Amino acid sequence: MYLVYDVDVVESHRRRGVGTAMLERLAALARERGIDEGFVLTEPDNDAANGLYAKAGGVRSEVVMWDFAYGDD
Repeated sequence: MYLVYDVDVVESHRRRGVGTAMLERLAALARERGIDEGFVLTEPDNDAANGLYAKAGGVRSEVVMWDFAYGDD
C-alpha cells in the first residue's frame, strides 16, 4: 500500500494536467512494484484536490481521523 501525503502544483502551472500526470506516474510505479492499493487524505471542502483524486479514479470513502495535541496549550 502507498500513501500520497499531498499533491501540490505551483499556482502558475495549475489546470495544465501536472497533478494528473503525477498521479498517473505514481499509479504506473505502483503497478510495476506490485502495489495494489493506495490512499490520500484531504479535507472535505478542498474542491481542487477532491476533483483531482476523483478524476484520477479514486473512490471517496468516509474516514475517521483522530488528532492529538502534545503542546502545553
